[in-house]
Amino acid sequence: MKRSSIAKEESPTGGSMQGIYETFRNWWLVVKLGTIGAVCGMIPSLGGIAAEWFGCGQAVQSSKDPSMFDKGDVRVVIVHETATAGQKPGGILPTVAFGIPGNAPWPFFLGLS
Repeated sequence: MKRSSIAKEESPTGGSMQGIYETFRNWWLVVKLGTIGAVCGMIPSLGGIAAEWFGCGQAVQSSKDPSMFDKGDVRVVIVHETATAGQKPGGILPTVAFGIPGNAPWPFFLGLS
């Protein structure tokens, strides 16, 4: 399959199905960046921006063709969304273990308990 921008799709369902296909095709990237995001979430107040930076750096370094990352490659979307989504559940560890909120939603859970 030729790597190209997903913005050329005109059908809303066609783009979604292609995105799901690309996510499963790049499962190793999802696992690796989800782990990086979870580790960033475990460090109090590090947050999603740092997870995105670390995740993007790791993805570019491990890529066979890093020049595609600035040309609309779908892996860029996978990198940012996976790393950001991974840091949210990672924030539960410092919240439960130390009573220190790992990221933004966890102070509310501390207040409810």
